[in-house]
Amino acid sequence: MSRILIYGNSGSGKTYLSNLIGNKVGVSPISLDNLFWLPRGYNHKRSEENLSSLVESIKNKQEWIVEGVFGSLVEQFLFQATLLIYLDLPWVVCHKNLLSRGSESSKQLEPAQAEINFEKLLVWAEDYYSRDTKNSCSYHRSLFESAQCKKVIIKDRSSFDVFLQNRRLELGG
Repeated sequence: MSRILIYGNSGSGKTYLSNLIGNKVGVSPISLDNLFWLPRGYNHKRSEENLSSLVESIKNKQEWIVEGVFGSLVEQFLFQATLLIYLDLPWVVCHKNLLSRGSESSKQLEPAQAEINFEKLLVWAEDYYSRDTKNSCSYHRSLFESAQCKKVIIKDRSSFDVFLQNRRLELGG
């Protein structure tokens, strides 16, 4: 049974790492963005009731890989997680990754709005280190410190490879 929870700032590599692990263990990763936002856009949030129902149905499964930035959602998976991975990368790395990835406008219904949203995302992601919400660096660190499961903190890109190599047998590779 593997329940892996990966979280960190936008652009830290959560999706990248969850896909690598998912391919190794044969489990499709679940993005908290896809739970939080309605399909095909980042302009409309799901209702609290719908979101709670989705979270409950996932966290009670035998195996899952969940990744995201939303601290309030990460928190809901924390007690069921068997492995917690916190990606605590510096802004310069996250910023570079976000610029490389681009706006993901092809995944959204409104490409023009997607470009505006991307600019807002860049500002929001940079603010991660100074804001005081559940989507902040300080809150994410507190979640990591309070977690009772196996946990790993990754602070740079080279640690991704080291982590995967150290977990190769454990992850079925």
